[in-house]
Amino acid sequence: AATAELMIRLNSLDKYVAAIQEPWVSSEADGGHIKGISSGKLHGHHFRARAALVVSNSVDMWPVHEFTNRDMATACIRTNGRLMYISSVYMDGTVLRIDENVQRLATLCRTRGIGLIICSDTNAHSTLWGYDESDDRGHMIEDLLAANQLRTLNTGPGYTFETSHGRSIIDITIVNDLAFRRIHSWRLDSQDSMSDHKYIEFVVDGIETNNRHFRNIRKANWDAFRKFIDNRFDNGRPWLDPISAEEADKLGERITGLITEAL
Repeated sequence: AATAELMIRLNSLDKYVAAIQEPWVSSEADGGHIKGISSGKLHGHHFRARAALVVSNSVDMWPVHEFTNRDMATACIRTNGRLMYISSVYMDGTVLRIDENVQRLATLCRTRGIGLIICSDTNAHSTLWGYDESDDRGHMIEDLLAANQLRTLNTGPGYTFETSHGRSIIDITIVNDLAFRRIHSWRLDSQDSMSDHKYIEFVVDGIETNNRHFRNIRKANWDAFRKFIDNRFDNGRPWLDPISAEEADKLGERITGLITEAL
């Protein structure tokens, strides 16, 4: 019901990027795929994803596989000609850690001057978003924010999660300064989402729509391209070494993401 309600809402919009955590997925026997997404472009891990992005067909979007796994789905868009990363992140409440890929993405955007939006079910308490005290995961997120010049858009006491047993603020919007300048009208929606989690909405100015791009590869600077790829691997060119099938899949996803970024 929650997915169907979300699709009704999204289909009423001309442009959208929806970050979803704990989506409806099929059983392992049926492949563990995300279910119920009837329109738009879906980006998420191929098996039992706990984070995903749904992007309208009108938005110019590239999946970033380097920063996508079961608990994280990341895509790149353009706003007024500048790159911006948007990432949907689920933080498992039973595991006291932050995915190293979240930290790598935050560091990348800080060092390269790229806008970043992270929409996360953090399962954490922090004084930064309305709690009197921070828990252990909250402290870890606070450290991540401080190290990468990030901020939260949540302002307490807006509860994002509510059941008959209680309510909490765990769904957090995290941005860097470049993204913050593009965002306005952040709000919690009171409409029934058919889920324990409430809708969070905000507007990103200048999102570019689809245009068909053609690149003349004969004019490419291949030396610069090879240097770009090589600089992102500390151990030379790992694709030249014998590796397992699983390692090859992971390496292929990373290289695909890097090629997308380079282009």
